[in-house]
Amino acid sequence: MNFLKIENKKSLFIISDKEIEPENLDKDDLLEILSTVFENHKDTKFPSSEALDTIINPIEKEIVEHIVYKIKELHSNIPHIKQEINNRFPQLE
Repeated sequence: MNFLKIENKKSLFIISDKEIEPENLDKDDLLEILSTVFENHKDTKFPSSEALDTIINPIEKEIVEHIVYKIKELHSNIPHIKQEINNRFPQLE
């Protein structure tokens, strides 16, 4: 699952088949990205650093890098989070 598309030195976040520029993201868009990554963490694909380096607008690049970093942070913690939820609420499995 790709949540980010980089083409022609610009980036677009992919949210429910919509493509949104980083500067136009709102909190609901971010929540949807995080929720989708949580639900599909095994299929999540991250952009390479080389791809991120192709973004020419420095502000856009900073926004994208920060969001990708936070998504990677969540992604690496998902197994632990799911295990903790299952341990605390076994009846929800």
